[in-house]
Amino acid sequence: MKSLIPALVVLSCIAFLSGVVLALVMWLSPSGGGMFVGLAAVLGWLALGAGNALSWLFNLAWWQSAGRPTELGWVVAVQGALVLASAAMLAIKW
Repeated sequence: MKSLIPALVVLSCIAFLSGVVLALVMWLSPSGGGMFVGLAAVLGWLALGAGNALSWLFNLAWWQSAGRPTELGWVVAVQGALVLASAAMLAIKW
């Protein structure tokens, strides 16, 4: 399992950064008028939440395969709280 750790780190970074980049693109794109006003903002929040959730899953697998170090456990816990907060915000706001 130790040989999977570099791949999990890379996949976690790719998932998180792609979610952030896609969210920024959606938030900065013009979304005025039409039938679905504000759809780009909602899709941006969804992209950010999905990228964070996928990164959290990779970090959780990394944490378990690395022997559960305390420092990485805190990262997984904080990132899990952010995943829950973004899901709650989406559920409440939209």
